[in-house]
Amino acid sequence: MDRRSLLRASAGVGGLGLAAPSFASSASGEPACGGVAVTSGTWLSMQIRPLPYATGSVTLSYRLITPSGTVVFGSVTTQFAGGALMIDKNLQLPLQNGCLVGVMATPGNSPPILHGDVFVCCQIGNMALFQDYLQSGLYLGWPTGRQRSSVEGPGGLNPLNVPDPPAGQDWLQMIHGNTRWVLHSLIMTLTTSSVNRPRLVTFMLGYRLSAQFAATAPQPPATTVVYQLARGSDFVSIAPNWAGSPNQGYNLIPAGLPLPLLGHPSRGNSIGSRTYGLDAGDQWSAVGGIYEQWYQDST
Repeated sequence: MDRRSLLRASAGVGGLGLAAPSFASSASGEPACGGVAVTSGTWLSMQIRPLPYATGSVTLSYRLITPSGTVVFGSVTTQFAGGALMIDKNLQLPLQNGCLVGVMATPGNSPPILHGDVFVCCQIGNMALFQDYLQSGLYLGWPTGRQRSSVEGPGGLNPLNVPDPPAGQDWLQMIHGNTRWVLHSLIMTLTTSSVNRPRLVTFMLGYRLSAQFAATAPQPPATTVVYQLARGSDFVSIAPNWAGSPNQGYNLIPAGLPLPLLGHPSRGNSIGSRTYGLDAGDQWSAVGGIYEQWYQDST
């Protein structure tokens, strides 16, 4: 073999250093190759499942080698946005006869996609290629991609900001459908009127707010108390006059948290307060915290 023929052989297909695949017929009569043999009419598809308020873009691309040894590329890009309904979005690419040797999902960088915000599942027909969370700066792909459960590993950390309820009402936060939450911290302020009766604060979670965790002491009238539920804290009750400041204080409520909460009516779909002795002039405010969130198909 002369030097020019040797260079052509070492360069492989398309100068990419890839040897042309063997398409010798197998016993079933289908072509054999180093990847997945596909035929015209086969679709490469990917489901995109953004969590609420996640926005961004993703490109699905593939590399295929035809029976003649030609390397073919294809790609499609889409924008997505989450929301209260969390509607899945599907990307599809038609394939041709050949050997599929690589698939990649490339997330956009603006706005950045954070881990835990967008779960994707890529497949050909009934064959799953990879499923995992997107993250800007990292690529998902096949044949090296992972098959992960959507609730495996760390979720996405998010701030929780609950609107102030009207005076005389407890606060309530619905958990988004198709999600699982773990609360890491929660803080909330109750200002009581001068009506002379104690108020006992309980923290509620689950379907129809059926699970209750109570503060260790009632709150007197005409006071402002900040209640904090924190991971790993102990039961502590401090009088409303705290650190020399009148009408200020803290009650720490461990409540055995964090607890996983699945946003589905059969498993628990809300968190909130229930205040025994609540007066029409009492006001909840500044309810917030940190929660970890995963996608989970509630069906």
